[in-house]
Amino acid sequence: MTNIQLIERYKTAVDNSVDISSKMFGLEHGEIYHKSRSNRTAHARFVAYYILNKYYRVTISDIARLFNKDHSSIINGVDKVVDNSWVELIERHLGQKFSTYPQD
Repeated sequence: MTNIQLIERYKTAVDNSVDISSKMFGLEHGEIYHKSRSNRTAHARFVAYYILNKYYRVTISDIARLFNKDHSSIINGVDKVVDNSWVELIERHLGQKFSTYPQD
């Protein structure tokens, strides 16, 4: 699958995950794509990776391609979300949106 096909396939998922994570950390929607390494921006990215992987079932390698990152960066980000106990906060922001999806 080309990068363009990948972007088209996951556009809604990426937009939703970026919107949710940006709101959680008080960022503008597009800021998550900046190269900033500030904690707020990096943490928002990690949450977007987590939402894409756990709720939209996007693979780690596809998330890496979507965000132009190494797959190990995505794994690290997803792990940080779990390690920092942000899952409950994410679920509150998601509300009932994904209540029909099976949880791991």
